[in-house]
Amino acid sequence: MVLQLKYEDYLDQVHGGWIGKCIGGAIGFMQENNKGILHYTPESAFPPEIPANDDLDLQVLWLQELLEKKGSRFSPADVAEVFAKYNLLMSNEYAIAVRNVELGIGPPLSGSFNNRLWIHSMGCPIRSEIWGFICPGNPDAAARYAYMDGIIDHVSESIYGEQFYAAIEAMSFVEKDLRTLIDTALARYVPESSKLSRCLRFVIGMYDDGKPWEDARMAMLRRFGSSDAADAVSNISLTVMALLYGGGDFGKTMMLAVNCGYDTDCTAATAGAIMGVIGGVSSIPEWWLEKVGKQFVIGTVDIKRYSYEILDLAKDTCAAGLSLARDGVIDVDFIKLPEGARPTLPLPEKPASVAFEVDYDGLPSIGFEEPKTVTLTVSNETAVARIGKLTFALPAHMEARIEAVEPQSAGATDADEVAASRAETNDGAEPKAGADEATAAEEAAGAGSPAAAANAADEGHAPGNAPGNAAADVSAGLALAPFQIAQVRVTFAVKQTAAALPQKNLIGVSFLEEDGLSHDHRFGLSGAARVKLIGPFWDDYDTMRFDADPYGEKSQKMNGIPDPKAMFNSFVNIDRAYIDETDAGLDAAEGVYVNLHEDRIDLREHVGYYGPCCFYLVHEFHMPFRKEESEMFIGNDDAYRIWLNGEMLMEGRESDMYMPYNNFRLDVTYKEGVNRVVVKLVRKGERFDFSYMMRTPSLGFRWYTDMEHVIRG
Repeated sequence: MVLQLKYEDYLDQVHGGWIGKCIGGAIGFMQENNKGILHYTPESAFPPEIPANDDLDLQVLWLQELLEKKGSRFSPADVAEVFAKYNLLMSNEYAIAVRNVELGIGPPLSGSFNNRLWIHSMGCPIRSEIWGFICPGNPDAAARYAYMDGIIDHVSESIYGEQFYAAIEAMSFVEKDLRTLIDTALARYVPESSKLSRCLRFVIGMYDDGKPWEDARMAMLRRFGSSDAADAVSNISLTVMALLYGGGDFGKTMMLAVNCGYDTDCTAATAGAIMGVIGGVSSIPEWWLEKVGKQFVIGTVDIKRYSYEILDLAKDTCAAGLSLARDGVIDVDFIKLPEGARPTLPLPEKPASVAFEVDYDGLPSIGFEEPKTVTLTVSNETAVARIGKLTFALPAHMEARIEAVEPQSAGATDADEVAASRAETNDGAEPKAGADEATAAEEAAGAGSPAAAANAADEGHAPGNAPGNAAADVSAGLALAPFQIAQVRVTFAVKQTAAALPQKNLIGVSFLEEDGLSHDHRFGLSGAARVKLIGPFWDDYDTMRFDADPYGEKSQKMNGIPDPKAMFNSFVNIDRAYIDETDAGLDAAEGVYVNLHEDRIDLREHVGYYGPCCFYLVHEFHMPFRKEESEMFIGNDDAYRIWLNGEMLMEGRESDMYMPYNNFRLDVTYKEGVNRVVVKLVRKGERFDFSYMMRTPSLGFRWYTDMEHVIRG
């Protein structure tokens, strides 16, 4: 059944929703990430000036650069492209997702790769309103858009939260009872087995049982909470608590959202948006309307608006909703449209006739002497057969072998012909360098980094990480019947003669049909850091207490009393030099070379020793130019020391929960050319987690993607 919706009512509710979003973002700004129970009043909560807020900014970005440029039928890749291009807030999962996109790793892996800490954070639930507002009465459509948004920088719980919010906001145009909205969205859009579902049902139960909100809050945190102030499950539950305990009173709801603490700009902004969209502008008391004003502020995305009036934002949002109805995305009949109210999004583009999808079957990364097999799905989206050649254009330091083409290669009628087709391009052997690579190297002589130039000198190819050196390309024939899908399995490897492996390794894909029509795609593989692992080392007695072995060669006893710790555990001392810690000593020390595919280092797969111990890691990487006043962030759960180019930068002695920002230094200089990081690490517990991440403020606070890991061993 098609929903009939008066435009006047639609605009009023959207306008109220955006005003509520702005109010909540403003009053939650000063307290953001304070995890205690707070005691703000409406008067004390408002900052002197209305601040910019990513909760709103990113949704304005989606409206202006995604919907108004791409139309209603955009793809997750479009969302990721806009996010990486215009987002200025390089924190937590945002920065990691942007780096992944720049490395050629698209959604959904852009949201999970290298993002183990913030995959369930608040970055995407706060972006729900735009999807609910443009899909009035159509929560399924709102949830689909929320999913495409959420996967660029999150997984599961956070995405469920964005879908939950978007569904509530979409249904608010046809249902005004808050409890019905919450219960319906929870039942339909949050998997019952998820942590978010269990936590929300717990909070609702506490409310139904008449528990005070303070008790409900603490009980929820004890059972489901996190030390991370931006944890999605905790914050979404606090938002629902504020909505329930607020009892329909706008001011009470807003102050509960703020005074519950945690990610307060997020909780209050969403609570305000939901209250505002349910009741429209008239449901927001005049005092709040006067305090927030009529304009919004943008500061965390790199865009300019023709107008910063909240009402104009609401009108543009409604124009997008009208466009979705025109395009058949939502079933709404908007009636009584005033002059000037019309669809403004571009008409949907004709879908691509050939589509590509990459399955990495694990991490989207590659390491030296660690080949990576990827499955590329090529889909014929039309009723016309397509015959041609599929080509992979590789970075010059890589090689590839096509393992299988299913259903079959172009023109092949049996297995022998398929094999012959593959042999024509691959010789049925390991990937080899092409004969024309020297020409590519000559054309690129003098370009790129010394490390890449060393690659070129060793192998005779162009430096850099971009695809398209014809000599390195591999191809196979491909025939697609109408609406047929082919799966192409390809194994990529770093050449044995490569001197360095870049972080960014882009691979071009081209399906060139016999009539000359070309269909192109591109994806990336993150280059793993190549490090020398030295150790582990440990002590059989406590060297922080004793200068020599107090037990000699006898049973471990102290004054005749058994020392069970010495018997059944080991000791480690961050101050003890287990080897010569100079560069010469590290070079001479026995070790193994391992590939680290993510920032967060877990050495358990490389070290079999069980017990407290010490390791050394030596990582050499090439920087394309000198980077001054740079930042290094350390994530640790135990003691460490870290040196850069022979200078000790930082040390820590604490045992802590791992978090990437536990320690940092903001005045680091990376020289042009090869840099050496040495890390001394202590492990005392079961787990061992460590990371060091680097960025430069003058380069936009983006994590580096232009390093090349020097290959040794």
